[in-house]
Amino acid sequence: MSHDAFIYEAVRTPRSKGKKEGTLHEVKPVDLAAGLLREIQ
Repeated sequence: MSHDAFIYEAVRTPRSKGKKEGTLHEVKPVDLAAGLLREIQ
């Protein structure tokens, strides 16, 4: 069995420090993950 891994494309999610006033304070983690999963399908 081969254990090789190949990366064909990269997808990034937004990153921010977890603060009440942060730029992503209204975005739920599940919404970030959903966007990532949609892109890699």
